[in-house]
Amino acid sequence: MSIIILTEPTTPLIFHAQPGGTFSFTGCFMYQYPKQILTIAQQVQSYIDAGMVITSRADVEKALKSVGFYRLRGYSFHLYDNATKKYVMGTKFEDILKLYQFDQKLSALIFSMISKIEVALRARLVDALLIHGEPLAFVSTRVIQVFAASGITIS
Repeated sequence: MSIIILTEPTTPLIFHAQPGGTFSFTGCFMYQYPKQILTIAQQVQSYIDAGMVITSRADVEKALKSVGFYRLRGYSFHLYDNATKKYVMGTKFEDILKLYQFDQKLSALIFSMISKIEVALRARLVDALLIHGEPLAFVSTRVIQVFAASGITIS
């Protein structure tokens, strides 16, 4: 059986564009992945084999289908012993999933706050520049110099 996976090649691709719109390239896209690709059921089994407590196989499979094995794996590194290739005794999948969900909620909250701060700061900055009578302040050389001296870049 041959598996074709599109990956970034180890050598750069050489692209050739021809007048008239034809396009050709040379490069290697065939790569034999060194590890076995696991099904959802095999992923669940790998958790069990590594000592993780699974209370509901169906719930774990549902989470793996929607979030993904490798994304969730990052939330369990602190509970995994690389020397023994086992999870710390008592590690539950539900705890890993709860940590992921907490991170998602925290990220959404922080992004929401940062977005509000950014919009408010931009509005205040524009108001401050317009008050000084320079409607084209963002293209003014003097304003750009003041920002540059402050370490702010305008693009």
